[in-house]
Amino acid sequence: MALDAEIDQLYQLPLPSFTAARNALAKNAGARGAEIRTLEKPNAAAWAVNQVYWHQRDVFARLMRASEDLRKAHARRISGKDADLTHAEARHKAALDAARRAAQDALAAAGDAASPATLTAIEQTLDAVPSPDVNGRLVRPIQSIGFAALADLLAPGRRSRQEPADVVAMTPRRPAAPARETTGDRARAARERREAEARRRERERTARDLRDAQAREKAARAAFDKAKQTIARADARVERLEAELQDARTAAGVARDAADRAQRDVNAATADRVGLERRARGLA
Repeated sequence: MALDAEIDQLYQLPLPSFTAARNALAKNAGARGAEIRTLEKPNAAAWAVNQVYWHQRDVFARLMRASEDLRKAHARRISGKDADLTHAEARHKAALDAARRAAQDALAAAGDAASPATLTAIEQTLDAVPSPDVNGRLVRPIQSIGFAALADLLAPGRRSRQEPADVVAMTPRRPAAPARETTGDRARAARERREAEARRRERERTARDLRDAQAREKAARAAFDKAKQTIARADARVERLEAELQDARTAAGVARDAADRAQRDVNAATADRVGLERRARGLA
């Protein structure tokens, strides 16, 4: 196995095994040993995202596609073209939720009860996809800035950040004649007003869509938290019932052993009785 592939394997190991495996790999890596020794152990959130990348590649690829589609939809809106942002955002949210659940499942399978801070870090990191940093070797969570920047572009009253051009003052030889407003100028001004109004309506519609999406997300999170509590109570009940079942099985085993011993005692006593009856008849 090539050394880079062995490095990839480090980030797929259970988290407690990382340091020992990294040191062992560095010891046998020759000239690259010092480089490998500097590899940081991921924290829990980064490790969970790495597991989605390595072991749930279809889930990760779906998130990649949905993120790209959403960015393209925002770009089309910014350029004044039609784009179905509501559909793109819904697809992205579904893909993000699936990836977040996969990361949380990886932590649960490793025996790590993820804290709210860890879950938030996971979601923020997944929301940054596609990012070159989310490549299976993540050691710290990252935070998405892509959609925030796009939202800034859509915000009302946004001003251009372009620096003003240098101005050269020149003294005209004669006063310029006042410009006359032509039919083309009026048509262009009317078109610009219509476009500005269309952009305003689009911003308002986008803001409404965003509020609706935030409300749906809040409701979904509340339902998710309630479902987790129900699962925890059910798991606790299952554990109690399994313990009771095990106790009942043990008691049943003890009772069967006692019954087997009693049956042997009955058989022995019956044999003694029959023998004695025969002996008594012989003495009569």
